[in-house]
Amino acid sequence: MDKLLTADELAIFLRTSRAQIYNTINKGGDGTDIPQSIRIGRKRLWPKCAIDGWVEHKLSEMKDKTPKEVIITAEKTINRI
Repeated sequence: MDKLLTADELAIFLRTSRAQIYNTINKGGDGTDIPQSIRIGRKRLWPKCAIDGWVEHKLSEMKDKTPKEVIITAEKTINRI
């Protein structure tokens, strides 16, 4: 069975606050900005496998956005007064 984390445990893992997690959910970010949660009764819980998958997805997004090569060119100008 997969471990279920509470909002407080998720907040510690993501290094944010419990309030920020619930604000993100209220704005429709559940599953995109934070891992997808499940509801059991009135509680909202996060399966550890969903958190791990979300982190892997975010890491792959980050790798896709990182440029492979960075070429810096600068024009040299001479200012004469």
